[in-house]
Amino acid sequence: MVYGKTDREKISFNHESLWSGTYDKHPVPRNAPEIYQQIRQYTLEKKFEKAKELVTSFTAEDIGSYLPLGNMFFDFNHKNITNYNRSLDLSSAIATTEYLSDNIHHKREVFASYDYSCVVIKISSTEKSDFSFDFEHNLKITDNKITDDTLTFHGVCPSSIDDWLELTIKHGYPFYPGDDSYTYSEGTIKFSHNIKIISNGKVSTYDKNVKDATETIFYITVNNQVQETSFNKIKEKHIEDFSSLYNKLKLSLGGHPSGMPLDDRLKNFDGTDFGLYELFYNFGRYLMLSASREGTTASTLQGIWNEDKIPMWCCGFTLDINTEMCYWPVFSANLDSCFKPFIDLMQKMRESGRETAREYYNASGFVCHSNTDIFGHTNPNGKNHPFSAFIWAFWNMSSGWMSAQLYDAYQYTLDKTLLKETLYPIMKESVEFCLDILYRDENGKYMICPSISPENCFLIDGELYSIDKTTTMSNAIIQDLFTKLIEACTILNIDAGFKQKLENVVENLYSAKILDDGRLAEWTDNYVEFDKEHRHLSHLYGLYPADLISPETTPELAKAYEKSLEAKGVKGTGWSLAWKICLWARLRNSKKAKENIDRLLRFVDPSTPLGYGDDGGCYPNLFCSHPPFQIDGNFCIVAGINELLVQSKVGYINILPALPDEWKNGSISGIKAKGNVLLDFTWENGKVISLSLSSPVSQNLNVAVNGKTVEVNLISNEKRDVIV
Repeated sequence: MVYGKTDREKISFNHESLWSGTYDKHPVPRNAPEIYQQIRQYTLEKKFEKAKELVTSFTAEDIGSYLPLGNMFFDFNHKNITNYNRSLDLSSAIATTEYLSDNIHHKREVFASYDYSCVVIKISSTEKSDFSFDFEHNLKITDNKITDDTLTFHGVCPSSIDDWLELTIKHGYPFYPGDDSYTYSEGTIKFSHNIKIISNGKVSTYDKNVKDATETIFYITVNNQVQETSFNKIKEKHIEDFSSLYNKLKLSLGGHPSGMPLDDRLKNFDGTDFGLYELFYNFGRYLMLSASREGTTASTLQGIWNEDKIPMWCCGFTLDINTEMCYWPVFSANLDSCFKPFIDLMQKMRESGRETAREYYNASGFVCHSNTDIFGHTNPNGKNHPFSAFIWAFWNMSSGWMSAQLYDAYQYTLDKTLLKETLYPIMKESVEFCLDILYRDENGKYMICPSISPENCFLIDGELYSIDKTTTMSNAIIQDLFTKLIEACTILNIDAGFKQKLENVVENLYSAKILDDGRLAEWTDNYVEFDKEHRHLSHLYGLYPADLISPETTPELAKAYEKSLEAKGVKGTGWSLAWKICLWARLRNSKKAKENIDRLLRFVDPSTPLGYGDDGGCYPNLFCSHPPFQIDGNFCIVAGINELLVQSKVGYINILPALPDEWKNGSISGIKAKGNVLLDFTWENGKVISLSLSSPVSQNLNVAVNGKTVEVNLISNEKRDVIV
């Protein structure tokens, strides 16, 4: 994170490998399977209070937290500043700060090289200058070594840290912890940190200063040493790597370059700055490319950007919506390789989750609950939160949701080898767990029992409850996952008996109720919601991200989903607003979708107190306000806009299914549809005027465009222009 200061510059550093905790498995509560069965029985008997009380004894210790490396400071003490400019080039991923100080031109370039695994900082000036530097570590440094051009530090991560939520409740937000917030013990993550300096001036690594220099370059690494020290070579390779991926897709809504600072653009946004829509969309793609590449860990709640010593919600992987949402846009945005860390995370959880399934449920397959960390812990953490764990910790469908999402990788690529060797085995193990815990009621209907609808509650006699006999979301996940695995069995021509078993479950799956007011029931009864406008839209899963509901195929259910979405109101946290965009797009309601995009582009002052209701929007740097900050909204806006422009199934593509009236003219190239089809098209006055498609796979498909359906025959790797 580059702050662009002229007196004392601050640059915050993270490394994805730095987490609290250990690989040691968390202790499993005694008799966990029996406790689970008792919770089921209490729930079936509607003894909700007793079921709630048992959750604490069912849960495990908290997961680890993603931690900041520290901050680097440069003391320039530049005065009389003019011609100041600070920018981030999204296509080259280079942050630049430049200005005049007493008529001397100063410039700083910062970028993170994927190929060389380092952050590069180049400081230059038109005349010889002096400055000092320092690095303040947030983690314990155990030893260090200094040579003429390199500072090397060895450190260790803590075993545990204070709990952010409890401290926030006690002290209020923002809360800035002291050094006593970390506890250190054996078996935690160790790291090395290097700062290498190349300058045409005089460098003192001991005094941490540079004198008489017009050019100084800092190479910052963690668990790595830079062998290549040619700035131009590293920069050239960086731009080639990043821009080759970023430039695969281009969106134009008729926006024009703006000389207005970004914070002012947000404050003045009225829906007519089409360039801001484009920028917001492209920023989400930039963040995805920066946070999730092959060989890296998956994106956390804050991506890779966290400078808090005690991060919100551990800055970990929250699996009841947020981690999944981070990866909704990767395929439609033509960033397939960014999905690899998601698969890797599932592989890690799969290993741990087998033990969790056996030890907590006496079940086969694998399961993960509401949170995990770099170690892949899958137990239902929540033991340290006795007053809230029943709302979120008792959620065992994360593995089902994420396994269903894995199928995107096949549908968008048609890679049978990937499906057979990687995706199918994970999905099948998740299904095996679900089969083992399925409950069949007196009407012969299968369901996940008991279950929660993540983080939402209902009221009975003024008391809060979350655990019910079953929930709409849990069964929608079962339907989605089982249906996809049935299809995979057919494609791969395997597991015929297993496939038949899944078909029987899907045919006899519990169906969600429609309430008297026309809304879709979130639970099994017409319970009073604690918060009718709650940020989670869990029971609408079947509409999006799943594709079980549509106005064309299930019109009555689509109406119930629409009424439910309307009842959620217009307010919401950042990621919740972004999810609403996707849902309204699937309902073909472009007006409502755009209203949520515009709401997401509201300016949010980072210094103001934040709640969970009406605070969705953007901070001055376009980071999404959760509150306080979560990156999932930045990713989901890309998915949402893509849904407005293209919706697809394998063999069928719908172009401009929900185009906002105000976006009457535009173009996009490089957007991907299911079936591994790339599309380039231009529209005027809401109608497509040119369209071309290509695919590495020969195929026949139907394309809905301008109110008609066109049959298109694609030949492998040949672009096909379609007459519209």
